[in-house]
Amino acid sequence: MKQTFYLVSVLLEHSDYETTDKHTLYTDFHKALKAKEAEIEEYSLYLPNGYVSEDTQTIFQMIDNDGYSLTIVVEEITPQ
Repeated sequence: MKQTFYLVSVLLEHSDYETTDKHTLYTDFHKALKAKEAEIEEYSLYLPNGYVSEDTQTIFQMIDNDGYSLTIVVEEITPQ
């Protein structure tokens, strides 16, 4: 039986900071979802005037009026 993993990816694009690209691998889907929520709480502080453009169980995206954005994705991975 193949092990399934869940990759939480964070991409923060903002002019005042270097682009942040972070990836963390989990073996439990619920832990990955909790990590997604923690990342939203931490990184949304960088976009104080941002608005949420998408928020589903596995995708979160926040954008501000200057076009800067925060994207957080939970992706299921099953190695071949």
